[in-house]
Amino acid sequence: MPRMLKERLKPLTDGKLRVRAIYGAISRGTEALIAAGRVPVSEYQRMRAPFMAGNFPFPVKYGYSTIGRVEAGPGDLVGRKSMLVTTLMLMGVATFLIGLLPTYEQAGVLAPVLLVTLRFVQGLGVGGEWAVGASLLSETWPARWSPWMAAILQSAVNIGVILATVAGWLMAGLPHRFIFLVGVLPAFLVLWIRKAVPEPEEWAHASQKEPSRIADLFGPALRRTTLVTLVVCGLSLSGHWAFTFWSLQQIGTLAKNELKESGRTEPEVVNAEIQRLKSMSFAVLMCSSVAGNFMAGALARTIGYRKAILGIGVFYALSLFTAYGVPRGA
Repeated sequence: MPRMLKERLKPLTDGKLRVRAIYGAISRGTEALIAAGRVPVSEYQRMRAPFMAGNFPFPVKYGYSTIGRVEAGPGDLVGRKSMLVTTLMLMGVATFLIGLLPTYEQAGVLAPVLLVTLRFVQGLGVGGEWAVGASLLSETWPARWSPWMAAILQSAVNIGVILATVAGWLMAGLPHRFIFLVGVLPAFLVLWIRKAVPEPEEWAHASQKEPSRIADLFGPALRRTTLVTLVVCGLSLSGHWAFTFWSLQQIGTLAKNELKESGRTEPEVVNAEIQRLKSMSFAVLMCSSVAGNFMAGALARTIGYRKAILGIGVFYALSLFTAYGVPRGA
């Protein structure tokens, strides 16, 4: 009867990688022959599998079409670069496909389902690219440059939003879906650049060691840091994006009321003016964010990260209460 045997893994050599098998395939007929030890001698060579170990009839390790996770090997096969390429492809392809989606009138409820699905894939790509890109920068830049690295990383987001706003302004007369078709171009441009990015030496050494797991973040050594970071970042980002979204809605409402009082009620005029004001205010917000990123970096270098985070958070909260503590418009 077949039984499980332990096997000592050989050290990796140049060009090789170690994969932890998760799924595999084997046909029912082949499985029955091997399990019963009835593989004909004449078929010993023809029935060998690509990753087979041992010889028929027993002991033998048999299987094919293995799917698994790369755990160790060359940096270009396991590491930051491959994940950057993958996440950028997810983001770019999902963005492009959104521009090709049918309307509700054309596809019914399938249209919003597809839109939500592609937006989810977009989010996976953006989140993955951000996390892996931040890791890559932290390993390639000197530690003393960490505040400026964070400022540049965040400023790249703001600059990307500004460029998207400019693209939206230039394409104002075209259907809204066209902006998604154009949005795929930067992803493929960055993809081409990232293909030439080497893995940092630190990762090349780490890839030969035991891989880290997500569960390790919640282990005794890191649990408190992980939970505090999640709470601080979750609350601050929720407040920031709520402000970013609702401030634009309020600007649109104020502009609409102002135009109504002045007697300008034509839908085309009202929509064009609201769009213009929203674009301008968003551009101002993003430009001030770039300045704030570097101000935060300088503050962190001067008084430390904890005090800088606390001080900026308090200042942000006071600014919101000052701006929105008094009702304006309806």
